[in-house]
Amino acid sequence: MRLKTPPNLKTAGFSLWIHEREFPEAEDAYTADWLVVSANLDTGNGRSWVDNSSSLQSQELASFIASAKAADWTAKEMLVESKFLEREIAWAFTKDKRYPHLIIFRAQVNANLHESHIGWFKISFDEAHRFLEQLSEILVLYPNLQAKESL
Repeated sequence: MRLKTPPNLKTAGFSLWIHEREFPEAEDAYTADWLVVSANLDTGNGRSWVDNSSSLQSQELASFIASAKAADWTAKEMLVESKFLEREIAWAFTKDKRYPHLIIFRAQVNANLHESHIGWFKISFDEAHRFLEQLSEILVLYPNLQAKESL
């Protein structure tokens, strides 16, 4: 997979591109909130990608950001996981007492039902926060439509 534009989200060996909303004209927010994405995971031992898949919703990205903001980043142990309805792409931040100054970033890209790749990367707190900033920037471009509907 070679995309000509830079990814909207990148850290360690994981990259995510947001292409568009799948159903931008849908009348209900749930349907209109689906994003068409591509993702690439390069673990150094192999690669996996998802290309032009409708596997994320803006609401799910907003929920992950909220969970990360609510987490205690100063605790000895911590886990913030994505909870996406579709399981083609997933990620998590883990803090382990064995590595008190690092965050373990786990990324998973399931190319199909029979092929799943998981990468574990040690990243700094700054890199983790930059990841969250990039997610926030995505939500500026593709706001959570389901939150607007519930107001």
